[in-house]
Amino acid sequence: MGVNVAQDSYGKVESHGLEFMLGHQNNIGDFRYSFETNFTFNRNKITEMDETEPNVEWQRKTGRRIYGDEEVASIYEWENRTVIGGWNIFQFDQWASDESLIATSQQDAIDHPEKYPYNTYGTQLLGTAVFKDLDGDRQITSNDMYPSTYNSIPEIVWSFNLGFEYKGFDARAVFTAYLNRSVFLSPAISFSGWSQMGTHEVTKAWGYYTDDPTDERNINATYPRPVYGGFNAIDSDYATGSYKNNIWVVNGNYLALRNIEIGYNLPKKLIAKANMTKCRIYFSGYNLCTWSKLPDGVDPEKPMSYCWWYPKTRTYSFGLNIGF
Repeated sequence: MGVNVAQDSYGKVESHGLEFMLGHQNNIGDFRYSFETNFTFNRNKITEMDETEPNVEWQRKTGRRIYGDEEVASIYEWENRTVIGGWNIFQFDQWASDESLIATSQQDAIDHPEKYPYNTYGTQLLGTAVFKDLDGDRQITSNDMYPSTYNSIPEIVWSFNLGFEYKGFDARAVFTAYLNRSVFLSPAISFSGWSQMGTHEVTKAWGYYTDDPTDERNINATYPRPVYGGFNAIDSDYATGSYKNNIWVVNGNYLALRNIEIGYNLPKKLIAKANMTKCRIYFSGYNLCTWSKLPDGVDPEKPMSYCWWYPKTRTYSFGLNIGF
């Protein structure tokens, strides 16, 4: 028994993208305003690579995009539809809701096509994920992983600064955004595992309220049944890699109000009596607000840190700037 592996470590990559900065400032009477935006986009593709022949065509790296390690992405054609490829992950189909449909072996799944595909990663339990059998062999293996996401490095980075001044008042704000990006959530977010504490997200897990498969809260659950162990956690176990699926790989786009500052300069006629040349009162805030589709409390810049590790701090400052 043997396999032909790549003999050399080499490759060719084509990269393309764009970056632009656009700004404007103007006065309208006593009102002065300005804004500036910076936008970058980058995409690359492996055009040539000495790679080990994949078991299934959709896991081939040549012709796909690469960032850093071996986290690859592409726009790839499969079954007459174009998808944006990223990490190779399992594709969620449904929750296992009928014990009589759980296959005990690959042959059992072949003999009974009405049953779920046999999952080789562990014992299928009610409330665990049934994945799509992409290669049609009636069992779930690594061959059924498919590149259907972006990865954690965004294709688009955007920032926007704006400000104004009017009769002593001034304000400035800075927004930043990461777009075309996917991130991993940890399966521990919905239950206690790997010495981590579960969060409020456990209320969205299958079986949190009841084990009834017909309960709407189970049918529409966001996360699988909270189980732990390599032979039970077939959709969320680190040891087997079964957590690499689109239950845990989610949209990582976000927009953040990074910084804001509001100030007021006292009139010079007023402060001159105290021999001051300037007196400015101001308020500033940092990391004030972030908009994303991630669960509450999860930092989109470091989503695997969860919301129970050291959180991203929100900073408020009040100040007085005086000159004599």
